Amino acid sequence: MKDSVIHSLISLKKLFLLSLITAVSFYCTAKAQAYFFSDDFESYTAGERLACQNPVDWTTWSLSPCSYEDAFVSDSIVSSGSKSFLVSYLNDEVKYWEPGDPDLWFIDFDFYIPSGKSGYFSTMASFIGTQEYGLEVYFNSDGTATLNAGGTAAATFNFQFDTWVHSSAVIYLLFDEGNFDYNGEFYYQWQWSQGANGTPIQLLVSANDFYGFSESGEMYIDNYSVTGVYWLPVDLVSFSAASNTPGKAVLNWQTATETNNKGYEIERKKCTGKYDRGTKWEKIAFIAGKGTTTEPESYSFMDNNVASGFYLYRLKQIDFNGEFNYSKEVELDLTAPAEFELCQNYPNPFNPATIIKFSIPKEVLVNLSVYDILGEKVKELKNDVMKPGYYEVELDANDLASGVYFYIINAGDPSTSSGQDFIQTKKMILLK
Repeated sequence: MKDSVIHSLISLKKLFLLSLITAVSFYCTAKAQAYFFSDDFESYTAGERLACQNPVDWTTWSLSPCSYEDAFVSDSIVSSGSKSFLVSYLNDEVKYWEPGDPDLWFIDFDFYIPSGKSGYFSTMASFIGTQEYGLEVYFNSDGTATLNAGGTAAATFNFQFDTWVHSSAVIYLLFDEGNFDYNGEFYYQWQWSQGANGTPIQLLVSANDFYGFSESGEMYIDNYSVTGVYWLPVDLVSFSAASNTPGKAVLNWQTATETNNKGYEIERKKCTGKYDRGTKWEKIAFIAGKGTTTEPESYSFMDNNVASGFYLYRLKQIDFNGEFNYSKEVELDLTAPAEFELCQNYPNPFNPATIIKFSIPKEVLVNLSVYDILGEKVKELKNDVMKPGYYEVELDANDLASGVYFYIINAGDPSTSSGQDFIQTKKMILLK
């Protein structure tokens, strides 16, 4: 695939994942955001050293806040607000986080270099103990910049003095790919594991370093952020649970895309009511996934012999490497009806089929039959002992003539054929 096409895909994924960070609407949240940090430097005092004021989030190359390496906070040149920080000669300011392997990293900041001055920054796979560089950018005092990315001096370009410029490093570990954006535009792409200078490094991202590498060093940094997110393996667009037959629950879910998807464990929890979340999830089934696909996929599972009650269901999506995510929970109320009810058939009038729904609050013998206008029975739809629940029956009237019909439900004590707890009649019209 051409570099430009790959970059376009990454840009689209970047927009998606950035929206995910601010509003995690995806069902599988366990892997959504692995790391996020931002600093606009507004909370610091100008003229004092950055890491000395905040040694939790910032440090120096030799891990010595308040030393000569520690850059000063500035209020003289800013991209937004009233503060930035200034990297001068021998300053070596580091933003470090625990080495991480999320699929995708975004490192963004604004920088400003006055005419005839220089600057430098690097992005590192590891920092504490062993230093491994994945990217180095030298902004030279003559207005040229050198990019070490997959090899020394892999690319050169001219940069802008005396203006704020936005810079981004986008590292896609899932594809072992690094991207450098300059002033909001894609500039260069390389294999991340080849390191900045062609020496292999780990598939990790753990630090940024801003260094005043020469006596002309003067580089202002503002609006810094670093984000590490996992590229979610399954784009789950819907998940639902329903029951059209007492004692049975139907689960349906759809995906837009799948990556390395082994499959889904279906988990169920029985609760005492809507506002009780229960205590223990139980695995009831496993449904194989589609591996890797960009095509929409649909899944369905029938949970048979479910007793009356209130249930929660969720999906445990499992990758082939053993990592997993949980879906949102869906509710299913299978509590028994409070009373007998016979509903009006739908559609009505109909041709040639219609649905009749009814509910029973206790175990009874149910007879549901259809009669013509003369009172003759023409169909017997049900004649069974039935458990409490909500039911629906389809009437196929292909063999009946057009006209008015009546359907009657008779529900009574199953220990006797004569006992009647409920009897009701409704009219329907067959039009052919």
